[in-house]
Amino acid sequence: MHRRDRIHIRSMGDSDLLSVADLEKDIFPHPWKNQDFMSEIRIPNGFSCIAENNSKLMGYLCARQMADGMEILKIASHPKYRKQGVATLLMEEASRKAAASPWPVLFLEVACNNTEALNFYRSQGFIPNGIRKGYYPDGTDAMNMMKHL
Repeated sequence: MHRRDRIHIRSMGDSDLLSVADLEKDIFPHPWKNQDFMSEIRIPNGFSCIAENNSKLMGYLCARQMADGMEILKIASHPKYRKQGVATLLMEEASRKAAASPWPVLFLEVACNNTEALNFYRSQGFIPNGIRKGYYPDGTDAMNMMKHL
């Protein structure tokens, strides 16, 4: 088991893209491709970071600063490292970044049937902010959530 103080958070770079895209494929039913992550790390208002321990990818987060706050586009923890504080540290990093902006608010969307993620976001202080019907390619609804910092 990893201790939180051994988890290093850093900016996502080109050398991370293949391992991030591989983890994405293992976790999500509708995964982003390598080029999607490449676009995110190059966009001026983007913020992407990874969590690692001894150069092992533990998780990642991609976000974008919008006009009214920061939107979390992707957050994931490697299944092997879940319940070890990885997602919490990634979310704390995004919160620090958003808190320093003119609009200190975080937004995200999560599948309404993803109970584990919904519980995690609630534990992080996110509150429901509406439903997007049929948001995902398989027709699953998404819950909009937000957190004021």
